[in-house]
Order: sequence, then structure tokens, then C-alpha cells
Amino acid sequence: MGAKWILVILFGMLGAFRALSPAFFKHWIKTEFNTLFEIRSDFSVNFLMLLGCTVFGGLSLSMLELPNLNRELYLLIPCIIVYRIVASFGIATLLKTRGSAVKYQLGLSIAASSYVYLVTAFVVLICVVTGLSNIENLLLIIGVGHLVGFLWFSVSIPAFQNIRGIGTKYYAMLYLCILELIPIYLVVN
Repeated sequence: MGAKWILVILFGMLGAFRALSPAFFKHWIKTEFNTLFEIRSDFSVNFLMLLGCTVFGGLSLSMLELPNLNRELYLLIPCIIVYRIVASFGIATLLKTRGSAVKYQLGLSIAASSYVYLVTAFVVLICVVTGLSNIENLLLIIGVGHLVGFLWFSVSIPAFQNIRGIGTKYYAMLYLCILELIPIYLVVN
């Protein structure tokens, strides 16, 4: 897939975000995530963000142009995001303090992940267009983008807000990281 088609898909996806939920797009593109979920939308904002993670992550993988790329690899990003959400809710349920309830909401965490995947796709595209498209460099950029998205997600998910103690929160984040790395390692190897 050439750079022209990747740009068409990236800007088409951004256009779809803007057309389906203009108020969401206005705050999301400026990274104003705190005011993002005060907006009422006709279209599910969480679905838009999950779709954004899928498309932007898939584009990043397609720009690698690996010779033996399986089509199932494109399902890796949405599966990781759904797995991340389910695992974080499970960890929050296990580590909650007595008498408190877990907020089973995604909040701004999935918006942050979607934004990080967008930025990662643009950085990978710039590397491909400028000729810096060494496979190791692109994998490093995708890995760093995924790590930043994971950290932003785990810090901002409302389910972890009721966990008392900074050590327990870090433990929950590390446990989530380990639970996320195992399936990635199994799929890659």
C-alpha cells in the first residue's frame, strides 16, 4: 500500500470522526480529554475510539510491508484493546477496597489510546515517506507508541481510580502490562 492510500485512509478516518461526532472531534484532536465525555453524541464515542485504534494501528502494521504478513495480524490491535479493557476491569475488581465500587467506564483512557495510535501512524508514515523505513526503526516506533498508549490508558482509566495506595496502583498497572505482553509475545513468536 502506497503512501497516498495511507494518507487517504488516515484523513478519511479523521473525516468520519468529524462527520459522526463533530463535538467529539473538536476536543479529541486538541487532546482535551477531560471535556470529551461531557458531550452527548448520537454515535457511540467509545465505538469511534475503538474503531480509531483499530484503523490507525492496522495502518501502522501495514506500512511495515512484511513479506509474510498474515491477515490475522490486523486483528491483533483490536483484540489487544478489548483484552486491555477486560483485564483492567478484572484487576480493578480484584484490588478494590472494601465498600467501594469499581467504575466500569472507559472514560478518557480509550480516547488517549486512539490518539496515540493516530500519532504513531503519522510518525510511521513520515518515516516511510522520508526513506527512514528500516523495519527495526518502524517496529521500535510502533512499540514505543503502544507503550505510551498503554501507560496513558492505565493511568487514566476510571476503574483504577478507586484503588487505594500508590503501590497498589502501580502493581495493578504492572500486572496489566504483563497480562498484555503475554498474548503479544505468543502472536509474534
